Amino acid sequence: MSEEFDPKYTTEATSENTSQPTGETIINNDRRGGLVNWLRKDSIGMGILIGFIVPAATFGVIYGVVALVLSLTGKQPTEIIGIDMVQKFILLSLIPSVFTMRHYLLKLKYDRTGRGILLVTFLVAILFAILEFGVK
Repeated sequence: MSEEFDPKYTTEATSENTSQPTGETIINNDRRGGLVNWLRKDSIGMGILIGFIVPAATFGVIYGVVALVLSLTGKQPTEIIGIDMVQKFILLSLIPSVFTMRHYLLKLKYDRTGRGILLVTFLVAILFAILEFGVK
C-alpha cells in the first residue's frame, strides 16, 4: 500500500550546512482541518446545531448497541425496547451534550455557542418530561 501525500502540505528537509534537499519528506501536521475550523464559531446557530447533533448521535449509538445486543441474544429488539426504554435513552443522550457545553463555555470561551447547546439541552429535557409524565 503506497501512501500519497498532497505536495502543497509537504516540505523537503535540508541539511544544516547546505540548502540542498536531503530527499526526506516531512509532513506538515500543524494545519487544522476544515471541520475543526468550522466548529470554532461563536454563534447561537452553531450551538443549536451542535446541541441537536450530539444527543442525536448519542441516542443512535445507545439504541443501536442495545438493539444489537438484544438481537445477538435471539430476542426481537422491537418487542423489548418500548417507550419506557426510549425515554431512558433520551435522558442518557444528554450526558455528552453537557460535556460539550462545558467545553465550549469554559475552554473556548464561546458563550453564544454554549447558550445554543444549553437551549437544546433544555428542550430535550422538556421532551423527556413530556414523555415521562404526559404520555401514559
